[in-house]
Amino acid sequence: MVATDLVRHFEDRVTALDGKAMVVCMSRRICVALYNQIMALRPDWHSDDDAAGTIKIVMTGSAADPQGWQPHIGTKAPRDLLAKRTKDPKDALKLVIVRDMWLTGFDAPLMHTTYIDKPMKGHGLMQAVARVNRVFRDKPAASSSSPTTSKTLSASIPAPISARPESTKPKRSPCFLRSTRS
Repeated sequence: MVATDLVRHFEDRVTALDGKAMVVCMSRRICVALYNQIMALRPDWHSDDDAAGTIKIVMTGSAADPQGWQPHIGTKAPRDLLAKRTKDPKDALKLVIVRDMWLTGFDAPLMHTTYIDKPMKGHGLMQAVARVNRVFRDKPAASSSSPTTSKTLSASIPAPISARPESTKPKRSPCFLRSTRS
């Protein structure tokens, strides 16, 4: 059910606003299970080649992990390729599934949606939401939602202030202090 809802929402979202999305799962096992469910719905999104395909899992692992996980476990080079593909607006990669990777320090401004399928709060939640709140071309807003509860965390996260037209930027408060140090 989560996969069906996610695919439907994602397809609607990219029809309205071209870009990419990230799914954040609670465990690597859930990442692989969700990927397999999405593949059952959209088999044409799959590719064994890291340089092709619409959807990928970004995760680390080892040879001791289950055989079904092995196609998704990569070394640094394949992860770097996936990062490059995610940041390229012309690349066919549109949806990445992660557990923790890329929640901090990963910047892909064209990413417009985050699906959060794990309990998050505080700094971790803010980092996940921040992944999609980046200025990119005509991107008017970002969206983060939790498919497990079907509630949108923020139906529309406004574009960063620096990307807004001058007339919609908030005015500085009269008590705003500017440093006078030289």
